[in-house]
Amino acid sequence: MLPTQHSRFCAKRRRKSDKYSARLLENQCDAKMYHMKTASIRDLRYDFKKVELMLSQGNIVEITRRRKVIARLTPVDTGRPPLPDYLGRLKEIYGDKILPVTGAEIVSWDRDRY
Repeated sequence: MLPTQHSRFCAKRRRKSDKYSARLLENQCDAKMYHMKTASIRDLRYDFKKVELMLSQGNIVEITRRRKVIARLTPVDTGRPPLPDYLGRLKEIYGDKILPVTGAEIVSWDRDRY
């Protein structure tokens, strides 16, 4: 949300003749919505990869039509645990040892067996 849009939402019911009170309302409003990302319907149609990237990073995306929010997309919690650190486990078990037989040789011998 742009700063100009933010001030529009804070001083929604201001009158055109009452400029001073509108400025006071803008200064008093402390609701900041800069953490939410916005995308227009056009972005959804023609640049969905950008919206998908924002969602995959865990951001909430607000969908706008003519600068008005019409929907809010939230990322789905997959509930999957992160993958284990296999390389770290190997280094923990074997350290810097160099084994006499490589994994490729073991697979090759196993395939020749049948």
